Amino acid sequence: MKILITGKNSYIGNSVREWLNNKEPSYQIDLISLKNIDLNSISFKSYDVIFHVAGIAHISSSKKLIPEYFKVNRDLAIDVAKKAKEEGVKQFIFTSTMAIYGKDSKIGINVPIDVEKPQPTSAYGQSKLEADLTIQKLNSSNFKTAVLRIPMVYGKYAKGNFLKLYKLANYLSILPKINNKRSVIHINNLAEIVRIIIKNNMYGIFFPQDKEFFNTNYFICKIRNMKSKKTIITSFLNPLIVFISLFFKGTLKIYGNKFYDPSISELKGNSYQINELIDVIIELNKTIIS
Repeated sequence: MKILITGKNSYIGNSVREWLNNKEPSYQIDLISLKNIDLNSISFKSYDVIFHVAGIAHISSSKKLIPEYFKVNRDLAIDVAKKAKEEGVKQFIFTSTMAIYGKDSKIGINVPIDVEKPQPTSAYGQSKLEADLTIQKLNSSNFKTAVLRIPMVYGKYAKGNFLKLYKLANYLSILPKINNKRSVIHINNLAEIVRIIIKNNMYGIFFPQDKEFFNTNYFICKIRNMKSKKTIITSFLNPLIVFISLFFKGTLKIYGNKFYDPSISELKGNSYQINELIDVIIELNKTIIS
């Protein structure tokens, strides 16, 4: 089995390669950067599978970036998939995103996402959705397409909001009594579902996530407990947090809800949910000095 991963410097790409090297040593895995590369200058003919990770993350809402989002996240992804099909690749795995479903639900609204109704609210989400839908149409008996609509990916070396919240937890001694739900996925769980999809030549749309939802208070309290720091949880703060969320949408990233129904994330006959949030909290506590 020969696999090409696009996105040479990506956290997901490198993590999946390491996972596959350990679990499937017979696989030959190459990583490539597609930045500033003419696709006509490279060949996919020797590969059985392409795992397409290359893209621009949702780093800014600047209008200046909108053309770049569509150029890289949509056009490049579609061009790579079409080239893969033309050159005899058997399977194409595309990393779509939960962002295609738009905004987080308001605080207290605990309703699973309707996966049949994508409603992107950003150029990032829209560009990913358009690539997602187009790539699905390329599926055939000789070219299997698997689309992974992944939630936030976390792990010991993950960047972004996960690590920021971990560090912020040191200072959050008083919390509102809000139990939110967010779908997330440990990097090892994502790597394992990719391995299963490859091994079984699977196709279709996948909604991978951890067994347990991410709950902000649980996360913060676990971190603080391990550091022997007390935490007060009070409902008196709830009205204030709800009020703030009306004006500062970033509040919903902390206490809003956005999750898949667990039943749609199952793989019949296969278990990919190996790691959980507590594993990473323990790892980070060993390596990060507060």
